[in-house]
Amino acid sequence: MADIESESLPVSLRPWPTEDPSSDDIQLQFARLFQQRGHFRHITEEGLREEIATEKDGIDDVMEGVEEGEEAPAQDEKERWEELMKAKMQMVGFIGTALNEARYIQDYLSLLVSRDAPKLADTTLSPYVKQYKLPGTLGIDKWPLKELDAPEKRRQELAAKGWRMKGLEDAADSVLQAATRLESEVRKETQYWEEVLSIAQKGWSVRRITREGRKAILGVQFGFSEASDHFKSRGFSPLRMDDKGGIILDAGLSQKPKAVRVRIQEDGRITGSSKLPSADGITQPSIEDLIRRARDSLFEEELYHEMSLETRILLSHEVRMRDSVIHLPAPATDESKRIVLIDIVLLDETLPQIDDHSSDSVARNVVEALRVLLLHAHRQRLHDRSQTPRPLSEQKTPNLPPPILRPLLNYFHNAQAIQSVQDYLQNTKAILSSAGLNVSTKLKFDPKLSNLTETIKTSPTETKSSADKLVSTLIIPQTTTASIDLPSSLKSAIQQEPLNIAIHTLVTKPTFGTRYTLSLPQSVATAISSEVVTAGTFTFTTLADLTSYIDLVISLDLSTSVIAKALSGWAPLKGLPKLTKQPRKLSPSDASKQPRKHLRINLEQTRLLVKCVWETVPERVEEYAWDGGVRKGKKSLEEVVAEWDVKP
Repeated sequence: MADIESESLPVSLRPWPTEDPSSDDIQLQFARLFQQRGHFRHITEEGLREEIATEKDGIDDVMEGVEEGEEAPAQDEKERWEELMKAKMQMVGFIGTALNEARYIQDYLSLLVSRDAPKLADTTLSPYVKQYKLPGTLGIDKWPLKELDAPEKRRQELAAKGWRMKGLEDAADSVLQAATRLESEVRKETQYWEEVLSIAQKGWSVRRITREGRKAILGVQFGFSEASDHFKSRGFSPLRMDDKGGIILDAGLSQKPKAVRVRIQEDGRITGSSKLPSADGITQPSIEDLIRRARDSLFEEELYHEMSLETRILLSHEVRMRDSVIHLPAPATDESKRIVLIDIVLLDETLPQIDDHSSDSVARNVVEALRVLLLHAHRQRLHDRSQTPRPLSEQKTPNLPPPILRPLLNYFHNAQAIQSVQDYLQNTKAILSSAGLNVSTKLKFDPKLSNLTETIKTSPTETKSSADKLVSTLIIPQTTTASIDLPSSLKSAIQQEPLNIAIHTLVTKPTFGTRYTLSLPQSVATAISSEVVTAGTFTFTTLADLTSYIDLVISLDLSTSVIAKALSGWAPLKGLPKLTKQPRKLSPSDASKQPRKHLRINLEQTRLLVKCVWETVPERVEEYAWDGGVRKGKKSLEEVVAEWDVKP
């Protein structure tokens, strides 16, 4: 028998692998057995043998896998012993409980049959029950069913009919309540979707999104898709339904709107302010009004935020943030000190009034330029994302804020530089004109700005719109050329090149300011240099150096190309605006000579000074000056020098 069982049943010294080794509760195992196999009375020996024979191959595979698997980690002997004892005590407790319940049932049944078969019941009663001497206390009687009379039947039928009617009435009430609720829901849904349709027809983007695995919600996108991350998330608001079917927006959309304000301060006094958008003053605004108000306010907040970040990289240009107000230097001339003040205020806030409105147009132009530059930054981000990404590299690309203040700062500095150069050239022209030298000046802007239409058409970037091309052209630093004719060109029959000054301003690297490039014609370049050159180009970083050098150049041109050619005997010194006339005899019969003369020409920013020195004892000096005033009654430069030439 043992041999047969050993051949038919696999034997293993290893524990059977279980999915949950910690579940050693016998009660749970009994429940699992009842669920899988049913009651024990349905289990037979033949059925178990057939199942064992059928699953033998599967069991062999499992046992083979167990044998070939890794060795289970050995448990500590003490812990294993405690687990076994715990399982034994639990099993003994369950067995004792089942035994007690079986004995209670046995005593109950014995008491029932003790009335009819006391001897049989006495053999099965427990000693505990026997000591109370309770045989025959329980019995069983079978009563025949009594047929109901007509009134009772009638009563039961009426009761049943009443219950059925009550059930139907409750069902009808439930149906009516459901219909009422459905009608209310339909009315609410109709109103909700009408408002959603109205929002979509006004041009707002309505879409459905899913947030963090939650149910998809319908919302409106009123923010800009290319805004920074902080403001992009705030540009979407769910469209929730209230109790009456209306749309409820987020609390942030109902807040008070804000706007960027620009003021102009000149010498510590406010001389202009931009006009804030007027608050509509609607007590119960519509959904479209709330969305539009939220979009405008969010755009203004993003504009102020981006400018605040950009302020940090413009500290070297004296851009400051003080009391939440951005101070942007915008000098108009060298004498006045003008500052652009930028802040953000509530539209319904009571602001102090200003008396001087002379710079209101400048403030309005500045605030509109700031908004256009932020919109251009949004479009530039979209354009960059549509391009092929750069190759991966270990060097991280710096994440700079979009250029908003930098183009504005570049414009103000460039305008100041152009105005300063133009004022200097006009002053120089007036001085030379008062000395009888009528030179002309010209100012030529960058060719790209002269014909914006052709510049936009010939732009290599075809994917950008015309508006983006226009803004890109305007914010790129341009080169402006100012020129003044040399005095020698008035006396020469050959057309000579003027002095050309190229003005280029860039507040970022590599210039970090304004650069002046002076181009000299060949005659002046040769007079300055010790060698014969074709032309000369010099670069200056300050206006003072430029004007000082131009004064020297014009003085050299007057000495070498005007006076030296107009009067004989005067020899110019190389590289200096100075001429010398050697002494000569007064007459052939007179042995005495005229004294040596020195003529020096000095052009300054305020006047043209000519000085003649005779080498006599004591030394004799005469000078004449022109300051650009009215020429009436004044001599010209040539007349003054001609008089000194003949003086002994």
